[in-house]
Amino acid sequence: MKSLFRLTAAAVAVAGAPAFAVTVTPTFTQVAIDTTTAQQSAVFQADLTGFAGLTEIGSITVTDTNGTSGSAGAYSGFDIDALFIDMDGDYLTTGDQHYASSFKK
Repeated sequence: MKSLFRLTAAAVAVAGAPAFAVTVTPTFTQVAIDTTTAQQSAVFQADLTGFAGLTEIGSITVTDTNGTSGSAGAYSGFDIDALFIDMDGDYLTTGDQHYASSFKK
């Protein structure tokens, strides 16, 4: 199953300076699944607004289970191009989405 994650399992948040960095682990909720094609796609979201002191995201670390799924069990099933931060929390509105592929290195 290809998963489209809104955020990551571990997000590192920076509150002003690196000395004040905190790590948060959000809880993901499945909000949609598309079974119209041979490969299923699911959309998960996590809300970061409830974390005290989280004022800026300095970096995001993406991890998965390294399990076998996806195309004939050959891939873990995580699609990094589908990772995005959505400012209004509604993944159906696209004007406020910031995709991983557009992040500067």
